[in-house]
Amino acid sequence: MKWSKWIDLDEKNLNRIDKMPGVYEIRYSKPIPRLLGVEKEGILMIGCGKNLRRRITQFLKSIRKPSEGGYKLYPHIEGYRFYELRLDEKLEIKKNPLKFRFAKLKTKTIAEKKEEELLKKYQRKYGELPPLNNRGGV
Repeated sequence: MKWSKWIDLDEKNLNRIDKMPGVYEIRYSKPIPRLLGVEKEGILMIGCGKNLRRRITQFLKSIRKPSEGGYKLYPHIEGYRFYELRLDEKLEIKKNPLKFRFAKLKTKTIAEKKEEELLKKYQRKYGELPPLNNRGGV
């Protein structure tokens, strides 16, 4: 699996994402304290989708206020959780923008398996899932 480079998460970069299955990570620019250590890359979530561009677009639009077309129009539960916790204010996103990277895969099924593998690896290393991931133990 080959990851893309880290890209600023904003509207102008969405066209850089292919419309195919794959996995993605969204990160903050600073380390995040975790149960079993400090996660230095600042990974906020690990996800997958059958259309990466649409899925990452849903995340970006879900972190906005509902009046701007947030979660109800673009349902992405981790994005909505980001909005509800007001992480844009707490993390000073205007000064330190979120970044994402993705890896293309052949099918949605392969992407789902890879996402599960990445989440298990993260959980083994840090004792918990990335902050925005909503699954119980994997």
